Amino acid sequence: MSGLDYTFEPNGRVLVLLADVAAGWRRSERLDAKSYFFGESVSLEWQGRSIHATLSAFPRPGGLNPAWATPPVLQEHPARRNTDTKLSYLDADERRNVVEDPIAVAVVDGFLRVFVELLDDQAAPHPGLNVAKRDGAGRSIVERFCDERVQGRVFSTCQVQVRLKFEPPERPAPIYRSFWNRFLPGGHPESNRRRF
Repeated sequence: MSGLDYTFEPNGRVLVLLADVAAGWRRSERLDAKSYFFGESVSLEWQGRSIHATLSAFPRPGGLNPAWATPPVLQEHPARRNTDTKLSYLDADERRNVVEDPIAVAVVDGFLRVFVELLDDQAAPHPGLNVAKRDGAGRSIVERFCDERVQGRVFSTCQVQVRLKFEPPERPAPIYRSFWNRFLPGGHPESNRRRF
């Protein structure tokens, strides 16, 4: 397995990202690198659209000395959500709604697992995903940062960063129809039929 894998649970309702931090722990190849880190991305198809998921883990405090070169052992715990911040959004009636965070993080058997609820109980998009930023192209981006404890290391925590970019469904190319297309010399070029 590479550093990051994914699966869908109950009928595509929950996206599960499975990260092997030890396999992907490395020093950045950039010249201005300040630390070792884990960082992997995966693109996946879901209900006619694509999701680009990025999962990263950075030691806090960071550093480049040899003690940071070996991968950290994250302290195991069951799935938990970030309860520090409340997610709220405006619905169609301009009422502010507070929702539960759709992203939960767990560390089990040395693997970092991130659970993303894509659909709620009524099979509608989870309202917590409505609380998203937009990039320059208008795609929605959901970000979560959380700190995970590390066992027996110089640094005490790793900051885990989850980024999901939702691409809109692709539209078919438009078809332009014109009365004059019937009179093109040589017939219809798109049909490959020629008039002689």
